[in-house]
Amino acid sequence: MAAVLRGIALTLLACCTAGQRAPRITQDMLPLQVSGRYVVARDGCTRVKLSCINWAGAHLRKVVPAGLHMRTPDYLAGALADIGFNCVRIVYALQMLNATKVDPLWVGNAAASRDAWVNPQLNGLSAIKVLDQVILACTRAGLAVIINNHNSDLGWCCGDNDQNGLWWNDRYPHKVWLAHVRDLTLRFSKPEYKGMVVGFDLRNEIRSSEVAGRWYVARWGRGSQEEDWRQAAMEASEYVLRNSQMLAIVEGIQYAAVLCMLAENPLPAWMANRTLYSAHQYKWTQMGLMVPTMVVNGLSTPVKVWVPSVLVFGVFIIRLKKLRARFCCLATVELRKLRMVGFAFIAVGVVLSLLAVILASLRQCSLMWRFTMVGLEILGCVFLLSGTGCAMWSFVRCCSFRGVQRRRLRIQPEAEEDGLELQRHLQGNLSPEEPWDQTPSSLRDGCCVPRHTETFLFIIVLLPVCLLVSGSFVLYVHSSRWLGQLEMATKWGRFLHSEPPLPVWVGEYGPGYDTDRDAQFHYFIEGDMDLAYWQMGSENGRRQDGTFNWDSYGIFSLDYNATNLQLPDSVMSLIRQTFTPRVTSVECSKT
Repeated sequence: MAAVLRGIALTLLACCTAGQRAPRITQDMLPLQVSGRYVVARDGCTRVKLSCINWAGAHLRKVVPAGLHMRTPDYLAGALADIGFNCVRIVYALQMLNATKVDPLWVGNAAASRDAWVNPQLNGLSAIKVLDQVILACTRAGLAVIINNHNSDLGWCCGDNDQNGLWWNDRYPHKVWLAHVRDLTLRFSKPEYKGMVVGFDLRNEIRSSEVAGRWYVARWGRGSQEEDWRQAAMEASEYVLRNSQMLAIVEGIQYAAVLCMLAENPLPAWMANRTLYSAHQYKWTQMGLMVPTMVVNGLSTPVKVWVPSVLVFGVFIIRLKKLRARFCCLATVELRKLRMVGFAFIAVGVVLSLLAVILASLRQCSLMWRFTMVGLEILGCVFLLSGTGCAMWSFVRCCSFRGVQRRRLRIQPEAEEDGLELQRHLQGNLSPEEPWDQTPSSLRDGCCVPRHTETFLFIIVLLPVCLLVSGSFVLYVHSSRWLGQLEMATKWGRFLHSEPPLPVWVGEYGPGYDTDRDAQFHYFIEGDMDLAYWQMGSENGRRQDGTFNWDSYGIFSLDYNATNLQLPDSVMSLIRQTFTPRVTSVECSKT
């Protein structure tokens, strides 16, 4: 019933949001500028909310934006506008700029049939000229464009060892990168683009990287010239800001996951009204949530089955009290020690998990701090699982039914005659017909259920209760909005409300999964964020066997049909809810 109601609610939500569109960015609003935390029109008063989508592909070996093998640029751009986006972030690699040939497959059709081109006007063009045509199609559809230097070399982003983490490498040095910023700024300021290329995202996901056998650490405002991203961004921004039509967009470090360095060292004042900061938000950048969420999701079903089973089993054992000597529980010293070790492990696991949660609310900006936090979470899970296993094993081993494990009994009865009678019984000298109830009362009270009821209660009741409480706490912490939103706020969101406020654009974000999806979109919507969803396409090139590299984040399916979207309606509804600005005008700024 709950599933049916949820489905009805999602259907209604999809219907209500289907017509939502981001306000168009028209030419009379250009050039854009920045006022406080907001992007505004040239009048300095009208808020312009960037509701963008990433159009990837030109950073890969196919060297052209995705989807051109199936649809025309005008069709794809028009479809994005119809969905409700008002701008596109188009990504490319430096290596693409020099590609003089484009594989006909990527501007033809899926079968590469030379007599049935999808885009015959693109056949024979260089990669940069194909990019020109895509950007022009976006401007015709009323979409603003932000260009982004994604990589130096062609290939998927990102990794620690791909030699593309910094803005330069040994194949494309610092001067080459600066020159390309200058050249593209001039190229896209030409009249045919009508000023709709509104921003230049200087470099994607700056991170530490190995170049020519040496490891360089990405830094902000310190370190050598090869490591100081702040200084490099300032140099490149000079070229961008000379073009009055473009905003300079500077991403944070550590895969654009953090902007904490802005608290002490923002960009200089001369860049203030023409510069955006950019952060990226994915599940794997939420270091405080990734590991425990995976563990909780993986163990949720077994725990739901195991806890009721243990409780039922416990009630059954306690009921054996009425059967008197039919059941014996013999906890040896070794088993008691094992049980105590198990409980100690559980306690340590809970403490480590709590400590990790506390750390999650402190210094997410330190990469080592976040890795330490994740390590504590993993260690806490190991202790919890190990402790539970030890405690349950000690419980199972101390219970034996009549006729099973008799020779493992080790009891020292108080009365000598009781001991002799017990020995006779264990050796089988008592006749089978002789009822067990004739066992001396001192033995019966010493080894059987009545004496160990407290132990049973402790194990059967306290252990599941502890697991239920700790499990509920972990589920609450890692499925509630507050921790995920706290981490986003600490890393970059707080600067939207700092004094003075800083403009932050989330240049990439994914759909999220399970519990963190609601927290993410709620934070975006309530915070009235400027966003760019990753991504439009569902393929990222072809493998050697001819099949596509599939991207589940893509909005379109592999056929790039605007009526056949890949993302479920529930996710599309959340994306559309981010389109509507809560603030439409600001106090007019003086330029």
